[in-house]
Amino acid sequence: QKYRLLSENSSDVIWTMNFDGKLTYVSPSIEKLRGFTPEESIKQSLDEILMPESKKIFEAEIAKVLQSLSSGDKESIHRILEIKQPCKDGTTVLTEVSAKVIFDSNGEPIGIQGVSRDITERKKAELRQNIAYKIAVATNKSTNLGALLKYIRQEIGEIMDTKNFYIAFYDAHSDFLTFPYFVDETESEDFSAPGRKFGNGLTEYVIKRDSGLLVHDDEIMQLIENGEIELIGELPLIWLGVPLRSKDSIIGVVAVQSDTSHTAYTHNDLKFLNFISSQIASAIERKQAEESLTKKNKELERFNKLAVGRELKMVELKKEKNALLEKLGEEPRYKIVDEPYEGGGINK
Repeated sequence: QKYRLLSENSSDVIWTMNFDGKLTYVSPSIEKLRGFTPEESIKQSLDEILMPESKKIFEAEIAKVLQSLSSGDKESIHRILEIKQPCKDGTTVLTEVSAKVIFDSNGEPIGIQGVSRDITERKKAELRQNIAYKIAVATNKSTNLGALLKYIRQEIGEIMDTKNFYIAFYDAHSDFLTFPYFVDETESEDFSAPGRKFGNGLTEYVIKRDSGLLVHDDEIMQLIENGEIELIGELPLIWLGVPLRSKDSIIGVVAVQSDTSHTAYTHNDLKFLNFISSQIASAIERKQAEESLTKKNKELERFNKLAVGRELKMVELKKEKNALLEKLGEEPRYKIVDEPYEGGGINK
C-alpha cells in the first residue's frame, strides 16, 4: 500500500509488465505523459505503447535479459533505455526508461518493473547547446556568408520547422532591411529576397521592441488593427522571430513561420531562438568581417599591382631619357638602381 501511494503521487510513470509485453500496472501519471488513462494504457499492446524503432530496441533488450536469466545471471537484469512513445494527441514523447526484472517469493522471475520519465526538454536543452557549438565551429569552416546562413537554418531545423525561414539584416545608418537568405516552402531553392526601407512589418516590430515574438494569425490581425504593424506578404497561421543582437546594437532578425499549422511553434521554440540569437549574430558579424577583409586584401593587391606597374614604367622612361641624353653628350639626369621590387617602393 505504501509503495502504491508513492507511485500514484510520483511525476514519473511507474509500471509493471509481464514477459509477454502486457502491462499489469501503470501509475496515474501516465495520463500526463501520454494522454491515456491508466485504464486505457493497461489494454494497449506493445505496438501501441512504443514507436516501431523503440519497440525493436525494447524487445532486443528483454531478450538479452531473459538469456542472462536462463544462464543463471541475475546481475545483468537492469536496463536504462531511451524510448519514444506515442501520445493520444498524435505526437510522440521521448522517455528514459529504467527497467529491471522482478521476482516472486520463490526467486522466480515474473516480469519487469519500470520507471519512465519524460526527457524531451532535457534532450532539447542538450541539442540547443550542441547547435550553438556547431554554429560557432561552422563560422570558421563555411566558405562564405551564404553557406553559413544555410548551415544555420539546417541546424535550427533540428529543433523546429524551417520550411519557411529567413534572416534579415538591418543597417541602422541607412535605415534599410536586406534579406540575404530566404526560404519559402513553395520555392524549390533558397534565395535572397528584395530589401526595403525600414517600415512597419513584423521584422521591424521585433527590432523596435528589441524582443522575440511568437504570434498567431488572429494576433497579427489585432496588431494591424491597432496600427502597430502592416501586413507584408501573405498572412501566416503562426510567426516566430527574434532580434539578432551584436555587442552594441541589433543587426537583424531570424524568423520562421507556418502557413499550415497553428501549433508549429511553441514558447520553448521562442526561448531556443533567443538562446542562440547572440551566437548567430556573432557568427554573422565574424563572417562579414572575414569577407570584408578578403575584399580589402584583393583591392590592396590590385592597387599594389597598379602601383608596381606605374613605378616600373617610370624607371623604364628614366632609363630611356638617360640614354638619349648620353647620345647628346650630356650627363644622365637620373640615378637608377636596378633592384627587384619588394613592395617598399623603388629607389631613385
